[in-house]
Amino acid sequence: MYLLLTSYHPTSCYYDTKASKFNDQVSHMISVIPEGNAPIIRSDHNASIGTRANEASCDNDPSHSLLGPHGNPRRNARVELIIGMMNQQWLRLYASSKGHNTWIHPASKEKYQLDHFPINQRHLQLVMDIKRKGDGVLSNHAALRIKLKFPTQNSYQGNEEKHL
Repeated sequence: MYLLLTSYHPTSCYYDTKASKFNDQVSHMISVIPEGNAPIIRSDHNASIGTRANEASCDNDPSHSLLGPHGNPRRNARVELIIGMMNQQWLRLYASSKGHNTWIHPASKEKYQLDHFPINQRHLQLVMDIKRKGDGVLSNHAALRIKLKFPTQNSYQGNEEKHL
């Protein structure tokens, strides 16, 4: 069974204690999902998490195994809270080779990648691609589309592709 979860994390206007409590609640929700199920999480972390490519030393950085080399390398203060939750739940961030800036700061016009699909490490093979979608509901964030390959009942008949 596949479960679609959406989370909107507190912005930087909230204290870290509120953001940490929210991450604990999300982490708890993920932890009670039965083992055989695959959660698909669409998340607005309101945090710039960065990429593996911007790390000076991979040995001492717990995010090394969580992040790929693609995406916006920018990081902000909330990254540690998100990395902690991802580590606890075996979540990895998948980004296409193009990366995705999903929000532009209204004053500075700097681009950020705040929206993600964190995927449980056991289910990374389901992900075919993630793309930024230019249309959709009116929002100050760009939508992301994930392309997944779900195994069918009879594995010899191939796989069925789904877009979310």
